[in-house]
Amino acid sequence: MNNKHPVKIYLTDENIQQIEYMDYLRKKSENNKYNYRRDFDEIVNKVISDNLTDKQRIILENHINGLKNKEIASKLQISESTVCRHLQSAKGKIYAIAQYFYR
Repeated sequence: MNNKHPVKIYLTDENIQQIEYMDYLRKKSENNKYNYRRDFDEIVNKVISDNLTDKQRIILENHINGLKNKEIASKLQISESTVCRHLQSAKGKIYAIAQYFYR
């Protein structure tokens, strides 16, 4: 994904504490990568959730559930271009967060 503008990721104090805890788990769980990975994914999902607006989250959930942009626009009573804009913004944030955590 090649955005013209860089996407900013906002980390709350809670997110930062979770990341520090994740680093602790990584060091502690050398023998059990599964538990570490599960906790790590939960932290990443929380950061994604914290960075999406309510509208982006609603549109993304509808999109994931298989609705087309036109159907989402009709359901939410907004224009199809607004749906596209929210989806692009949400995808950009998710991509930036994934790059930050899974590098």
